[in-house]
Amino acid sequence: MRLLRGGESPRASLPFRALLALIALAAVAVALSACGSGGDSSGSGDKQGVVEITCTSCYGSPTDVLLKDHRILAERFNEKYRGRYHVKWIKDPKTNPSNERSQYYQRLALAGDLPDLFTGLPGDALTLGRTGKVMDFAPLLKDDPEWASSFYENAFAGITDDAGHSWGVPQARNAVGIYYNRAIFKQAGVSEFPRTWDEVRVACEKVKAIGKSCFAMDGLWTTLLMWANLIGTQPGGAEFLTRGVRTDDFSGFPEVVRATETLKDWHVEGFANRDAFSGEYQNAATAFITGQSAMIANGPWMVNGDFRSRGAIKGLYENVGYEPSPGWTADGRGMVVSVNDIFLSAATDKRKQEAVLAFVKFAEEQAQSFTQITVNGTYPAVRYEPTAAESKKLEPLALDLTLRSGDMPFTYPTVFDNAPASLSQVFVNLWPAYVRGDFDTQEFLSKFGSDLQSKTG
Repeated sequence: MRLLRGGESPRASLPFRALLALIALAAVAVALSACGSGGDSSGSGDKQGVVEITCTSCYGSPTDVLLKDHRILAERFNEKYRGRYHVKWIKDPKTNPSNERSQYYQRLALAGDLPDLFTGLPGDALTLGRTGKVMDFAPLLKDDPEWASSFYENAFAGITDDAGHSWGVPQARNAVGIYYNRAIFKQAGVSEFPRTWDEVRVACEKVKAIGKSCFAMDGLWTTLLMWANLIGTQPGGAEFLTRGVRTDDFSGFPEVVRATETLKDWHVEGFANRDAFSGEYQNAATAFITGQSAMIANGPWMVNGDFRSRGAIKGLYENVGYEPSPGWTADGRGMVVSVNDIFLSAATDKRKQEAVLAFVKFAEEQAQSFTQITVNGTYPAVRYEPTAAESKKLEPLALDLTLRSGDMPFTYPTVFDNAPASLSQVFVNLWPAYVRGDFDTQEFLSKFGSDLQSKTG
């Protein structure tokens, strides 16, 4: 499961009353998909002594780069472990990150029909962990400290519960920064990228004075990335973005109050594009790539997906810089670091669990990391040091930010990583009304948290 990117919006949740009725159907669907044309029919799993595990994230796709990467990974794993382990891919009918997909896997868990391998977001791992139907990797990490130490610090924070159970293994870790247009900054008289939020305000006033918007926002993805930056660059902010977003009232978090009011002020003062409330990523992307906005928060995938599109102004890429977030102090800058694409497993047989462990360790090998980056654009959750030859082939803006991410004073997840899957639906409904003045900050944050919990199904 990849990081929710610009343009991808979770769909509405399924009614709870349909839950029990669909459990049986879900079980039948998985059984049919495993036995039908979607499965790998190579027959390797039938050989005596070969341990076969099923994977719904290894099916492959000509359009979904994450599924394509996982298919390559599975094929390489099968080749390396031929005669010992074998991954059989079965088609997952719900491949995109969404509330519907999360509930689909919850139904399979209740029915006892989860596959041996699949992927999800951190919130999915914690939710499924509470069912007792997925593997706890904490003991395995403890038994192999060398493997455990290969991951970036806090890589497991979002998928480890209060009891210390780690309900999955992260594969992707994306450093998400802020792109800025040097040409607009120069025209506005802004000499360098702001280091503090006070400097941001000064820069935005100058950008507004030349008829441009300071921030490109969409009322959802890019807006919530900036919200995360404003929260995460305060002490306690990362903890809220990891665990606090699953509480039913956000108004009791001072760092969230401060961030929310600052973000609202930017809109009220005209620092954002006019169409910044639709929930449509393309509004934000268009504002930035056409030279109407000076800054946009987004991930490395934007370079090829938008900067090189036909709609981008000439010379955009050459004028773009990519920086960590400003901070509330100059030495308190931060960065969204989204640890996602979590491998989960429902294997209970000891030999299958051994095969699953071999697979996730194989996925984290340095040799696979370069392929992962070049195929799907995400960086690994393990510490990756590219060779000189690899560095020349990687997009320099994303590589630079990723290498810097390990030394930032503050790092924190996106809001999407750990909040209930209904986040998009709730935020799109509430945010415009709050900016318009229909709620005060306390009312907005209370309703935001309570609506998230009430819409989880």
